[in-house]
Amino acid sequence: MSKQQYKAVFCKRVKVIDRAPVYINARTHDILKRTVTNMGVFKLSISALVENIITDHLQKYESQINEIQQDEQERLYPSQDGL
Repeated sequence: MSKQQYKAVFCKRVKVIDRAPVYINARTHDILKRTVTNMGVFKLSISALVENIITDHLQKYESQINEIQQDEQERLYPSQDGL
């Protein structure tokens, strides 16, 4: 991914509506704060960067996430076909 592509995907401003807390360790927060400050992208917040990263991840790995969820559901609630 080029620098321009990265900025287009991850450094776009987003309006976060209906906020919900997510906890990360202090070291990760410090890295994100330093990253946002040093990128020099006008009005980019930690919240926007995290929102963009998570949204991209969920889109890219949607099928894998669904497979893992399905496997877990089958493990927890096995079918009763054999009875």
